Amino acid sequence: MQSNHLFLLALCACLCLNSVYGDPIKFSNVLGDNMVLQRSPLNALIWGTATPLDSIKLIFNGVIYETTSNENGEWSVELLPTAQGGPYNIVVSGMKSAQAQLSNVLFGDVYFCSGQSNMYFTINMGNNNTEEIADAKNYPQIRVFSVGMINASSVPLSQLANYNLGWSIPDTNTVGTDTFFSAVCWFFARNLANQFPTLPIGLISSNWGGTIVQAWSSKTALQTCNITDQDTQTFIQQNNLQVTPNQNSVLWNSMVVPFLPLAIKGAIWYQGESNVNQADVYECAFPAMIKDWRRQFRVGNDFPFFFVQLAP
Repeated sequence: MQSNHLFLLALCACLCLNSVYGDPIKFSNVLGDNMVLQRSPLNALIWGTATPLDSIKLIFNGVIYETTSNENGEWSVELLPTAQGGPYNIVVSGMKSAQAQLSNVLFGDVYFCSGQSNMYFTINMGNNNTEEIADAKNYPQIRVFSVGMINASSVPLSQLANYNLGWSIPDTNTVGTDTFFSAVCWFFARNLANQFPTLPIGLISSNWGGTIVQAWSSKTALQTCNITDQDTQTFIQQNNLQVTPNQNSVLWNSMVVPFLPLAIKGAIWYQGESNVNQADVYECAFPAMIKDWRRQFRVGNDFPFFFVQLAP
């Protein structure tokens, strides 16, 4: 009898909470525990969803930020510039929405690693992979996120449809599998970490093997080079390329757009082989893509864009 009373009390408590709170607060799925946000002088952005038209309060580093979710429940808060360091917790609550928290967040430099198979090539595929993977645990100031070759969309997405690895601290599991993590991206960051051992570094691996630059470019960028959908369709048919990830803008829509609100330090790029028979198009499309990425990410039009292409 007593257990029945306890069950009824618990049920009533849940019903009461549901009557007080509407939709739970959710962070964008490109954010997460253990992540790195871009340090000062840039302003990091935190964003997500909650109950529509709710009063949202965010608490970070002793400062309270307030905003209101829109009719779709979307909200965002721009943080004051924050020097490198951490870890921090970021707590968000609403009058109608249950509280949510990001934990163990560091501030440092964030890099976006993209391109085709040479960027996707994972650490465990390389030379001395056992030693390199075992060594990863010695770099806890590096944090990694891997999207994986699982997203393509004909329309821009506000969030990732899916991803392989959320924000993680490096160890044999997070950097040592066939699914993740990019070797080029990792060694780029590790070299920086050896030079600046106290600097947190965030790595976003968003790449897809066998893809053309058109797939990673927005419609706006492609229009500056007069590249049509039919042009690209003809090219992929003539060169026997994969159809799904090689349509105009499909990887831009699904694997770049969700990250645009992030402040980043720069991008690194390894691609070109799939456009090898299209030098005249690439001559326009690649610079146009770089210019467009710089325009559309929150950091402005001058962030470093490092790239590697096929050796002669």
